[in-house]
Formats: sequence, C-alpha cells, structure tokens
Amino acid sequence: MNWYVELTKVSFLLPWYVASLCLIIGCLVYLIICRILAVIARIIRHWDIKKHGWPPAHCDSDGDPYRPPEPDDDDDDDISDIHVP
Repeated sequence: MNWYVELTKVSFLLPWYVASLCLIIGCLVYLIICRILAVIARIIRHWDIKKHGWPPAHCDSDGDPYRPPEPDDDDDDDISDIHVP
C-alpha cells in the first residue's frame, strides 16, 4: 500500500483516539481531585470536632438538628378527658 492510504486510515481514526484519551485523562484527573478534596474535608472536620466536641450545640446526641417541641396552647380541643355516662 501507499503511504498516503495508511495516513488516511490513521488520520480518520486519530480524532477518536484523541477524544477517548482526553475523556480517560479527564475522568482520572476528576477522580484524583475529588479524593484529594475529600481527604482535606475529612481533616478539617476532624479538627473541628476535636476543637468544639461532638455533637454541636444545635444538634441532639446523634447529630440530628434539634428542634424543641412546640407548646400546645389548644387545651380546649382535647376530648380525651370527656366522660360519657
């Protein structure tokens, strides 16, 4: 075969090779950056818990946001104390 036929075959597939390579490298870089940021976030969380303790003041004992119960002002609607003869 002639060299220009081989070059045509390679040049037709070259954009797909480059696109695939860029996609793979992009995914690997993304995963590496995500892991590095996750480690940094975990270290900062560790420092915060070490400094302020667990659970935070606005949470209950297992870490859920604490909301105090609302007072019930409607005592007139309570029919549990009505006795029927």
